[in-house]
Amino acid sequence: MKRALVSLAFLTVVACNAPAGLGAPCTANPDCQPGHLCLTAAPGGMCTHSCSFLGAGLSECPAGSVCAAVSGSQVCAPICTGANECRDQYECNGASGTTVKACKPKS
Repeated sequence: MKRALVSLAFLTVVACNAPAGLGAPCTANPDCQPGHLCLTAAPGGMCTHSCSFLGAGLSECPAGSVCAAVSGSQVCAPICTGANECRDQYECNGASGTTVKACKPKS
């Protein structure tokens, strides 16, 4: 029993310190998964990945994201179909060069 509790406590600490995935809030690059950056210009920061072609999907961005203009930068943003899929201060809006929508800061 004691061993199970120690294991559970360890997993909880590891999970709490795990780098955040694409679209998650952040304050600096180390908060995000390797290869991602923290876009601090976005409200609450946003873990993302840089991209160069608006509307590009899997060719430049991780699965479930699209290259979009966010807070003055071209970055991979989470794909969405409705506002309830985006964080507070973000909304589900069209992404240029594609028919999909992405979570982007509210205007």
